[in-house]
Amino acid sequence: APELMENLSKISAVLCVFIDWNETRRDFVEQLRLNGAGVKVIIVRDSPCSLDPANDEDMLGRIPVISSSRYAAGLEEL
Repeated sequence: APELMENLSKISAVLCVFIDWNETRRDFVEQLRLNGAGVKVIIVRDSPCSLDPANDEDMLGRIPVISSSRYAAGLEEL
């Protein structure tokens, strides 16, 4: 995060792939947005997140939560 924040003025968009959704990650994403970056969040998780990402869709749009097997299958296609 510190290195990304240092270079944020040169970045227009950030794709965040997280293994959970919690206050720390939500605050990080909010900092990115406040500094002008477009942000897309994807969560790879097999169990419920610490915080419900649906509660933050008004800020970020739909936040997909995909299973690790679906994630791995997508990587194999690449």
